[in-house]
Amino acid sequence: MLNLINQIKKQSKNINPIIISNFNQNKKNFSEFKNIKVIRSKVLNDNFYARVFNKLQIIIFGKDFFFEKFLIKNQIDILSHFFATGRNSRIKSLFWFPDFQEIHDLKYISLKRKILRKINFIYSVKNSTKIVLSSNTVKNDLKKINTEAYKNAMVLKPFFVTPYKVNDKNICKKYNLKSKFFLLPNQYWKHKNHILVLKVLKALSSDKFRDIQVVSTGYFNDYRFPNYKYEISKFIKNNNLQNSYKVLGIIPYKDLMDLMYYSIAVINPSKSEGWSSTVEQAKSMGKMVLLSDLKVHIEQSPFRKFYFSVNDEISLKRKIIEVYKKFNFETEKKKMKIAKKKLNKDKMNFINDYIKEINKLI
Repeated sequence: MLNLINQIKKQSKNINPIIISNFNQNKKNFSEFKNIKVIRSKVLNDNFYARVFNKLQIIIFGKDFFFEKFLIKNQIDILSHFFATGRNSRIKSLFWFPDFQEIHDLKYISLKRKILRKINFIYSVKNSTKIVLSSNTVKNDLKKINTEAYKNAMVLKPFFVTPYKVNDKNICKKYNLKSKFFLLPNQYWKHKNHILVLKVLKALSSDKFRDIQVVSTGYFNDYRFPNYKYEISKFIKNNNLQNSYKVLGIIPYKDLMDLMYYSIAVINPSKSEGWSSTVEQAKSMGKMVLLSDLKVHIEQSPFRKFYFSVNDEISLKRKIIEVYKKFNFETEKKKMKIAKKKLNKDKMNFINDYIKEINKLI
């Protein structure tokens, strides 16, 4: 959202971004949004019954009267990346779907969750002005679900710009890491497929590459599979991978960028993605990325990459060894510089379609 808003301000004179939040959000969460108006209001109630009441209004009357009044009072014309304002609302809404995992019949999505996602999809498509998607891959998935929604959808590919000067040479010492390490910056949702990397490390632990280390960051929990974190912890303990696989959990964003900069390469073994933030962050730095061969990963196409099948332990193991043996940080800096230069000069033009759509709706 920071990148999106910054690019709107750079490339459009007539669009004024505003952030709406409830009072539960700490003001510090918005510290990076310089010169952006933030409205914190009780109208965004987290209470379950209040949310149900608001949605019932939209279903029955085609709008939420209280929320529409609030938006009009604050001179807001369009709501983006939030929720549907309703088919009869004076306020336009751009509803964002990150992905459509449920159509792939993946084991980590329960039947109950598939049904709930389906209901939410029907409700949101009917009550929003436009659908926003993060990739052409996801848009093709949408075509399989609903052709009308597909025609009313636009693709806005997120782009990441590192907001900090990466220069903390003591980052490894800060987290007690080896000087050479791979970075796996994914939340611990089951479909992120951390287990594949752990299996590779298990295979490496018995030979001369046992010193290879993978550093993991991200929220260590999956509310859909509460036992998953215990399975991961058990695997690490049973195979004595505590030194080979370091779980750091949630860390400051600047530290994450420093770790990415000094890493050998970034790994994303995920089984499903809408548009990978970590891939874009690595791509913006010119880092080598080891990626599962998802269509969306191929669409993201970092300049330095290696693709492997989501279950291909052997292929990933070979590539990790190859990259590890060749890695030299001074050489890496030169490669990163070259890769960054190869980024399209008009890399920020991803925002143009979004700006055109906003102007059209206004």
